[in-house]
Amino acid sequence: MNTFINKRLQYFMMAMETQCLNKAAEQLCITRSPLGKSLSDLESILSERLFIRKYNKLEPTEIAFKIHKRLLPIYHELLSLENDLNPRKRGKKFHIIFDLSVPHLMVCNFIKQFDIANFSVTYHYVYVAAKEFEFLLANKHTILISYRSHVPIPHIKKITLEQESVVICCPGNIHENDFSSREVMNNIPILIRKKSNGGDELKGMLSNVIGKTYPCFRIEDVDEDMTSMLLSVINGKAMLIMPERIAGLFNIKHINKYEFADLKVSLSIHYNNAIGDKEMREVIGMFER
Repeated sequence: MNTFINKRLQYFMMAMETQCLNKAAEQLCITRSPLGKSLSDLESILSERLFIRKYNKLEPTEIAFKIHKRLLPIYHELLSLENDLNPRKRGKKFHIIFDLSVPHLMVCNFIKQFDIANFSVTYHYVYVAAKEFEFLLANKHTILISYRSHVPIPHIKKITLEQESVVICCPGNIHENDFSSREVMNNIPILIRKKSNGGDELKGMLSNVIGKTYPCFRIEDVDEDMTSMLLSVINGKAMLIMPERIAGLFNIKHINKYEFADLKVSLSIHYNNAIGDKEMREVIGMFER
């Protein structure tokens, strides 16, 4: 949790960075409502219009750009000060490598939990390959999180959390017996977020996993955030696949959820064996359900 950076400043800076209400809310791990209210309150206080709102887009006005330009060095200095003055954060620094098999919303939630627990965390989000494990070996305070199976590596420990189901979220008019209909499934793709690195591998991985049982499913990668993809499901245009723990966050009218009876996944945590067991127990607690 931040000591000197208040929410209004944090929300404004994220809105300027993303220029998108959904993306900003997702990065902050909040819903659109508190973010929109905070920005509106800020405009009322300043008696200035900061953003032109066009549905999901936030188009900064000239005054917003001027304020952002002056705030940016101050904001960076405050971020640096937070890390320097917080002794708990100084003592608990981690870099996390998230495999693309971990949904982006889950990544945001995990990072938020680390922040609340006063860990100083950096992370990157990639399709994990051999070089990521080489990095893990060379860097003590690095952990790797994945839903995929990986070949065991000497000097790298692995903890596997309990199994969970894989859930498909589909429009309210789609039912399990429709999954075998190529005519129906051709018009309702399973959406995944487009990734600049590893997107093709992720798409191929999902196709291999579900294609054997459900050959009619079609996977499409899109440059959209979770809210936009959920709206596509509600409007009958798409489906989503996600782990049970994420699907449990959504109880939305007009969305049916079905578990794949023959498909289970487990979140695995890989880490350098130089990290002490006591230190890792606290970290593991962040990822347990």
